[in-house]
Amino acid sequence: MQGYDPYAAPPAVSYPFGLEPMLLWYVVISAIMIAGLLFLFIQFLRSFLYIARPNEALVFSGQRYKTDDGQEVGFRIVKSGHRVVRIPFLEIVSRLDMTVIPVDIVVNNAYSRGNIPLEIHAIANVKIHSQDKFLRNAVERFLNKSRSDIELVAQQTLEGALREVLAQLTPEEVNEDRLKFAEKLIQSVEDDLQILGLQLDTLKIQSVSDSTGYLDSIGRPKIAAALRDAENAEN
Repeated sequence: MQGYDPYAAPPAVSYPFGLEPMLLWYVVISAIMIAGLLFLFIQFLRSFLYIARPNEALVFSGQRYKTDDGQEVGFRIVKSGHRVVRIPFLEIVSRLDMTVIPVDIVVNNAYSRGNIPLEIHAIANVKIHSQDKFLRNAVERFLNKSRSDIELVAQQTLEGALREVLAQLTPEEVNEDRLKFAEKLIQSVEDDLQILGLQLDTLKIQSVSDSTGYLDSIGRPKIAAALRDAENAEN
């Protein structure tokens, strides 16, 4: 049995990862702090970084802002594809939906030229205007409003313009050239919609009728003539 040597060097002690306990403790604390800072940074981005989706506009308010044309307003607008950091405690952010809103237009007893009452059914697609100067009008009128509120305003505006245009046309013009009627209606309502911050994508006249039978009486001679010509051609 080998004897004990009091002068021999103590055996080497192995530490995890080759680090002394104090140094290892510093490494663990540093890693925890880095992970915490990274978590806080991610939370900061989630809380204050806003990205506008393609079908919306972000409205930042809470300060005074200058537009491109030098006007001073109480909000700034960020449109699709852009990202902006909100200033904490000084700004709030609202979203403005810019998707298409279908509007059903039904007008009864709308008097055409010659005082013939007509019934018009049309379908329109409207949305928030994409140009900045008109988009600001929409922010002032429709921010935090529902789609149904916007639809109602657009519907009332289109119905008023339809009655105005209809008074300038005869029933024959309305019934026979609906495309021309729709074009006149679009031209008439464009300025009113821009003031509201809206734009008209499409408008289609679905039907034109009257309760007095005027349009039917106009069509009967043409139908009779067509039937007569067909009968003569067959003979």
